[in-house]
Amino acid sequence: NSGEIELVDDVAGHADTIKYYFNKRSTFPSVSPIETPADKAVSKRLIKYLVNFAYYSNPTPPGSPFIWEQYKGNEFMRITKTGDFMADENYVTKLKFPVLDLWSYAIGWK
Repeated sequence: NSGEIELVDDVAGHADTIKYYFNKRSTFPSVSPIETPADKAVSKRLIKYLVNFAYYSNPTPPGSPFIWEQYKGNEFMRITKTGDFMADENYVTKLKFPVLDLWSYAIGWK
């Protein structure tokens, strides 16, 4: 193991949601400072999930167009410009190795 971290293109990094919750795009030099309509749509959905969770204790209460399933070990919700959905096994595998392994090691779980 070389100790290098390989980033997965379609996986959000730590604190990436800041761009969408607070429009702090200037904090991320590799990101365009201009918020696109797709970015704004993702932002609105993320904020709606957060508000729903605070109000209903459920990010997707009954009547929501999408149900965010409870985490059971290998299910992740993907919030994307094209829609929100539960991740497939391939996506989970790409996320787990090496990202989750790195954090498990850094935190001391491994």
